[in-house]
Amino acid sequence: MVVGVQTGGSSTIDTTESYTECSFTSSNYVNVTNLNNYDNITDTKAEKLEEITQWIWRIISPIIFIVGVFGNIGIIIVLCRMKQWKKITYNFLFILSLSDTTVLLTGLMRRWILAAFDFDIRTSSDFGCKLDVFMIYFSMHVSSWILVSITVERFVKTRFPLQYRTAKYSSLLKIVLIVPILMSFAIDGHLFINNGLMKVQNEYICNNTSDESFNFEENYFVVIDLVWLSLLPFILMFIMNIFIGQTLRSSGRLRGLFMRSKEYRKRNIRSSKRLTQMLFFISIYFIITTLPISIFNAVDSFATSATTLISAQRGLIKAILYLFQFSNYGINFYIYVNINETFKRNLPMVCRKNIFSMRRRTSTQQNSISTRTTLTDVPNLVQNSNVHTLKDSIGCQESNKHVRKHRHSPQIFDLSLLLVPSLRDNISDLSEHKTLHNITNKDETTKHDTVIESTYL
Repeated sequence: MVVGVQTGGSSTIDTTESYTECSFTSSNYVNVTNLNNYDNITDTKAEKLEEITQWIWRIISPIIFIVGVFGNIGIIIVLCRMKQWKKITYNFLFILSLSDTTVLLTGLMRRWILAAFDFDIRTSSDFGCKLDVFMIYFSMHVSSWILVSITVERFVKTRFPLQYRTAKYSSLLKIVLIVPILMSFAIDGHLFINNGLMKVQNEYICNNTSDESFNFEENYFVVIDLVWLSLLPFILMFIMNIFIGQTLRSSGRLRGLFMRSKEYRKRNIRSSKRLTQMLFFISIYFIITTLPISIFNAVDSFATSATTLISAQRGLIKAILYLFQFSNYGINFYIYVNINETFKRNLPMVCRKNIFSMRRRTSTQQNSISTRTTLTDVPNLVQNSNVHTLKDSIGCQESNKHVRKHRHSPQIFDLSLLLVPSLRDNISDLSEHKTLHNITNKDETTKHDTVIESTYL
């Protein structure tokens, strides 16, 4: 910083401050030089923190992405193979896998591409900006409320086992599934409308297109997101899991009274405890992965402008919290597959069925190739003969009947066709009387010859 002050004399003042140097020169001006030692130090620290943040995104993001996406897609494939869409539980798992996959694709993959290649996919087009912002929030909200729906389904199944399969409770579970999805769409719909590409310093960024929408998102939507994404789903799941745990413990004690074997009794109690612990683990893990980042975003929206170092520190904290949140969407499928005993039992069966069908399809293709090869060779054998008799034609027709009878067995089919030349060779051993008889019926034999050749052609 340079400040000019006119003076009447010529003198020099050296201050004892390490950051400011003042000098009076004969030019009658005061030159003030502000040394930026402190700023240089903070900039260096900020650059190191930013580099650490980038490497965290580059290394950890692919691990969570691969585990989560392949796991969720595997669950979707198995559910499609099972074809049991009438069961509401499988509908819950299917939508949960879809929403979690969408979160990882629109959120985690974007962050990884930005850190690895310095390219933001939101800036590719205005529609891409709108769609990505909307889908990341919408899919996260749907995922949270699908977890609530799964907990409601388990609560009804545990507390009201006799009424669980009635039409009344089936309609209730469908409402529990549909209503949160519609509400999430209504809450997040403005993100698609109010966001778009903006040009700032010759660069396009994806941001709010108006001051009103910016103020709404910074002051109100962050609080709505905190409640709808994390707090309210956690409270509902935690309360219902308490009731589920109590019911499991009481039913476990009741079953234990009717079990004579101590080993079975201990195994039953151990199973109930394990399921109860899993339910509470789900609730606790959900809140510790979704609540911190929601609180951070809410607090950060009200924070004033900060220095470069503070901004870098916030970026590092945000990266850690976001990755922690994305891990929730990467392992949801594993947790809920373990809870659903029916799905867990059917999973190996479906996998074995798929492997068996692939092997059977490969074997069928090989057999069909062998059959086509045999059919190609047989006409040449038939066409090489110059004389066809009535007995020859009858033998060929019987052979064809034998082939049609065993069309599902390629090996028998091949052997039957190979019998045709042997019948033709035995014609030379016929008696003279039979040969004359065949010559007499030459016209009838010619008709049968035509039938034979047309069959093979």
